[in-house]
Amino acid sequence: MSAEFHRETERAEVLSTLARLPKKRREALIEEYRKRSEAAFAPSTLRNYKTIIAGFTEWCRQAGYSASPPIEPLVV
Repeated sequence: MSAEFHRETERAEVLSTLARLPKKRREALIEEYRKRSEAAFAPSTLRNYKTIIAGFTEWCRQAGYSASPPIEPLVV
């Protein structure tokens, strides 16, 4: 019997669980997730991402678009 993975269902369950946790515990878990996520990429990859985002943000500013999500597909 194979178990199907439903991303939206799992995401809703995780968010529901987090919402019921005490605030300090929830914040600690979020901080741990942030640190692990950042550690998942090499420093050079993170620098490249930041450079790309900065370039896109500047292009948006010059072209009169907002670089803040959600970004219209036409802009991208």
